[in-house]
Amino acid sequence: YEKDLEYIEPIISAKIDGMNMQRVFTFLSIDRKQWNMDIEFEIPGKPQGKARARTFYNSKLNKMQSVTPANTVLYENLIKLMFRESYKGDMTLNPCKVEITALYGIPKSYSKKKIKEIRSGRLLPTKKPDADNICKCVLDALNGLAYKDDTQVVDVRIIKQYTEFEEKVIVKIKDI
Repeated sequence: YEKDLEYIEPIISAKIDGMNMQRVFTFLSIDRKQWNMDIEFEIPGKPQGKARARTFYNSKLNKMQSVTPANTVLYENLIKLMFRESYKGDMTLNPCKVEITALYGIPKSYSKKKIKEIRSGRLLPTKKPDADNICKCVLDALNGLAYKDDTQVVDVRIIKQYTEFEEKVIVKIKDI
């Protein structure tokens, strides 16, 4: 069992005894196995990627400023909300892997031939947003919620597919 206790965190508290103040060190042992994250959640709506921040010169402050576009901020907040509704536990401290599946609706303008190719898996959505931008948006939104920092994500897979049902993004996070 001692092997399982890989993370020990000192907690410093103060004990007041008359006029003397002593520091009391308590060690909290945290079993890494209890924090095994294995979650799947959905983000409704059309998949969106992380848009590039807009940089401009602010003459009032006499310096350059960068602003994240409003659509990106709103979408990241939606990701956070959907994650919080699906997972009530603590963030993982372990390395983890993330699988993101972006499901796009089949355009109504597509011919029967194209729809047949989609159903057989021969035609895939090679359109915007790029897979890496979808991934960046999801990973950045989950910083501080699913994991402390997205540097903990050591295995990423992103899949873009068509769907005949509702457009959405499915995210799976699992500890390694």
